[in-house]
Amino acid sequence: MRNSIIFLLFFFYSFSLQANDIATIKLSFILDKSKHFKEFLSDLEIKTKPFRKNLKIIEDQIVEKQKDLEDSRLLLSEDEINNQLKIINNETLEFKNSIDNFNNKIDSVIESNREVIIKEIFSIVKEISVNSNINIVLNENQYFLVSDKYDISNEVLDILNTKNIELTKITIEWLLKILLTMSN
Repeated sequence: MRNSIIFLLFFFYSFSLQANDIATIKLSFILDKSKHFKEFLSDLEIKTKPFRKNLKIIEDQIVEKQKDLEDSRLLLSEDEINNQLKIINNETLEFKNSIDNFNNKIDSVIESNREVIIKEIFSIVKEISVNSNINIVLNENQYFLVSDKYDISNEVLDILNTKNIELTKITIEWLLKILLTMSN
């Protein structure tokens, strides 16, 4: 009996020591709060806004053509309707492809910058782990519930925000180049 109690005490004591070797991070929180990523997304929004407005105008023009065709169905022959419908469908398809191309290129830059930030986060977490003798760091997708005392997200974020990180900037010239390739 005495040996069992000593074993249990030793077991729980060693488990509590190992639990201190664990930390967690909330990667999505860090990305959302990262000053570098927020500045990049804000800049992106400002620079793409006029282009998105122009794309909306083109979309509205296509919708207007569809309405006009619908309104003129009684006045046009079947062949004329089919020809107009074919033209509108081609314009719609070209427009959709242009939008997809535009969004894919923007998403590619966003993802590239996201990866730069994640690599920097990894480096910071590694440094904190070594300095604090942490053996395991889990992100929010790898655990269900954990005490806040194990969360190092704010510490990582504070360090991240002091770093000089070079992200890919989107320029107006780059956006114009995309739009020019869309119109060809």
